[in-house]
Amino acid sequence: MTSILLYLRVALKNELGYAIGIFSLTIGFMVCLLVFRFVRAENTYDTQHPDFENICRVTINRQLDGVELGDAVVQFPVANRLRADYPGIQSTLRIYRDFYFPLIRFQNLKFVEEKQLFVDSNFLSFFPFPFVKGNYRTALTQSNSLVLTRRAASRYFTDADPMGKTLIFNEKYPLVGPNSGSVRQHDIRKPL
Repeated sequence: MTSILLYLRVALKNELGYAIGIFSLTIGFMVCLLVFRFVRAENTYDTQHPDFENICRVTINRQLDGVELGDAVVQFPVANRLRADYPGIQSTLRIYRDFYFPLIRFQNLKFVEEKQLFVDSNFLSFFPFPFVKGNYRTALTQSNSLVLTRRAASRYFTDADPMGKTLIFNEKYPLVGPNSGSVRQHDIRKPL
């Protein structure tokens, strides 16, 4: 009890010094907490998928004017070449994301889509997201088939059932939601 009283007396005599000390301690603690959360998020990225420890992302390092640049984008033929050159690779997956915002049309309604991915048909065998409707094993087996998040389905079709409906991509290409279904439960939170 006397040590607490002594501490309070000294703190009251030197208020500014103790305020600076407590403020510095608080800032240091917050920085440590933010670093811990960042490291934890980076180490648990995509760990919810089965066999996550066997999924690798291919990157490329290249020289441009004497400066080495790293990029996580490689050309499409790399997947076939990797399978041919490295027999230990069981399967490859190509993912493409346009960085322009295409026009998506359903009947007379038009939407500008900011987030979309074009993937190989085996995408859902790598990342089997839970579905509200349909089966992830058969959702992308047909050409130009479509998987929607719950949010995207409600934006395009409001309350109507999205199963088997067709969206037109850039006024040229029909994207069909198969009758067997493909509406994902959750949005992808991190871009690939």
